[in-house]
Amino acid sequence: MEKNEIDGKLQMKAKQYIEFKLEHERTMRETDKAVLLSLSQSLRDQMLKQVNGRVMKNSDLFQKSFGSSLLTRLAMLLDEQLLAPDEYVFKVKREELWCSN
Repeated sequence: MEKNEIDGKLQMKAKQYIEFKLEHERTMRETDKAVLLSLSQSLRDQMLKQVNGRVMKNSDLFQKSFGSSLLTRLAMLLDEQLLAPDEYVFKVKREELWCSN
């Protein structure tokens, strides 16, 4: 970072994020994702619908903006992301969201 003349504050922020992420990975036991992957597709789908669906049911934004069939499809597409404290990101996989199966 110094070679590329990155601002000192930004270097510190990046280093703190890397330390946070490494500590999180080091102390984390088997992840929910690993558990999900070990289940059958049917059980995995049911788990995702229930867990992610609960998140969306508790959100006025989702409840007021989308119908139940779209919320069910969204529940299957949500993917947990590790972020630094005070960092918020929303990502939608659009190509999967609008495909009809």
